[in-house]
Amino acid sequence: MSISVRIPQITDHLYAIELFYRKTELSTGDIRDLFRKEDGTRIGSGRALRLKELAREAQRETKAPIYDPQSVNTEIAYKTWGIDIHKLERRYKKLREYAEVTS
Repeated sequence: MSISVRIPQITDHLYAIELFYRKTELSTGDIRDLFRKEDGTRIGSGRALRLKELAREAQRETKAPIYDPQSVNTEIAYKTWGIDIHKLERRYKKLREYAEVTS
């Protein structure tokens, strides 16, 4: 099965980092919050479900255990969506440093 979905941009780096370390599995609501738009609105449920199914497919391929059928493994999901947590942390740190210099 091939799932077609455009991966949205992350607008809140801190939230994405906190979510990665706080939750071992992501629900549809978590995914909607992760990809919240600049204006604060959440992405649609349908798109979040497609993103979740994309991650679920990767989870099956790696034979990772599925503990909750309503959630997906956070680490696998981030990797599937092209989110490198270490790069995200470095970017967030640079943004904070820049904010300190310009304020």
